[in-house]
Amino acid sequence: MLILLLYTRNLHGMTAVGKRDQKGEWIRVAPCLYRYRGSGVYYAVVRRSGKLIRRSLEVDKLEVAKRELRDFLARQENTAADAHKTHFDDHMREFLESRTGASKTLKRYRQLMEHVNANWPGGAHQILSKVDHGQCTKWLSFWNGKVAAYNHARQWLLSFFDFAVANRKIPRSPLDKRLVKAVRRPKVIRNAPTPEEFEAILTEVRSQPFTDHGDDSADVLEFMGRAGVGQAETSGLKHEHVSLEAGTIKLFRVKTQTSFQIPIFPKLRPLLEKLKTANPDVLPSEKVFKISDPKKALATACKRLKLPSFSQRALRRMFIINALKRGVAVKTISKWQGHQDGGVLILKTYSEIIENDVHQEAANLLG
Repeated sequence: MLILLLYTRNLHGMTAVGKRDQKGEWIRVAPCLYRYRGSGVYYAVVRRSGKLIRRSLEVDKLEVAKRELRDFLARQENTAADAHKTHFDDHMREFLESRTGASKTLKRYRQLMEHVNANWPGGAHQILSKVDHGQCTKWLSFWNGKVAAYNHARQWLLSFFDFAVANRKIPRSPLDKRLVKAVRRPKVIRNAPTPEEFEAILTEVRSQPFTDHGDDSADVLEFMGRAGVGQAETSGLKHEHVSLEAGTIKLFRVKTQTSFQIPIFPKLRPLLEKLKTANPDVLPSEKVFKISDPKKALATACKRLKLPSFSQRALRRMFIINALKRGVAVKTISKWQGHQDGGVLILKTYSEIIENDVHQEAANLLG
C-alpha cells in the first residue's frame, strides 16, 4: 500500500521543513511534493512498505510538478509491493523461463542473459528499479558495428522490460525505444546458383570419391533446390508427409512453428518416385532422407567446381528467383515458403529481381 507523507520531514536530517526558507532547505508544498530551495526543483516523496522513496520530478514549475507527481503516484500504485526487493539478475531467470519458441531463439536468449550477468554496467545483481537508460545504452554499445547482434540485444532488453512491467516489478521500461532505434541492415547481395550450376553441383556430389554418402547428400540437396525449402524443413520430412497420389507435400516451418503444404513440382517428382521405389517397405513414420545436413558435401562440390561457396539457403533463393522469372505470383511463392505475410517478405527481399523483370517486360512492349 502506498502511504502518503502528510507530515513534514527534513530529508537530510535538518530541521522541519516549511518553517524557514533558508538556502538548502526542503520545502513541503503539498502532500508528497517537496521543493529544494537551492535549485528550485520539485521532488516526489512517498513511503512504501516502510521504505522512503524520493524521486526528482526534474521540473521547477509548480503546476507541471503537480502533474508529474500524479503520474509518479499512479506508477507507484501499479508496482508490486516487493518491487523494491527485486534484483535484475533474479528476474532475468523468471523471464527466460517464460520464453517459448525455436531452440535457436531460446539459445540466443540464454546467451544474452549470460552476457548481461557478465557485463552489465554496475553489475546485474542490482535492484531492478534502479536500472536506467544510460546502463541500457552502455550495454548495447558492446554490439556497435554488429547490426544483427545489436538488434537482437535491443529486442531482448525491450522484451525483458516489458515482462518486468507486466509483472509490476517496474512502473515503466528504462529503455526508450524511440531514442534507441533498431539499426537498419545494409543491403547485402546474396548469391544463388544458376540452374546449370545447380545441376553441376548435384552431379559432382553424386560422383565424389571416398564416400558412401554421395547419393544421399545429393538427394537432400536436390530436394532443397527443386522444392525451395530449407534444411530444417527437409531434415524433418517423413514419408507420411509425401503423397505422390495427391501430388502434395506437408512441411513444418521450425522458425514460425507452423505447417504448410506445397505441390510436388514436375522436376521434383522423379526424385520422390526414385526414393519410394528404393524403399518400398519403409514405414510412414520414417524420415525420407538419411542425411540431415549435406553442408560439407555442398562446400566440397563448390570448391571442386570453382564456384562461389553457395550455402544451403542459396538453393532456396535459386528456387524463388527461378519462380519469379517464370512469372509465378509472389503470393503463391510466399505460400510455398510457409510465409504468413501474403508476399511482403518476398517483395522486400527480391524487389530488385522483380523490378528488373517488370522493366524488361515494359521494354518488350515497345518492340
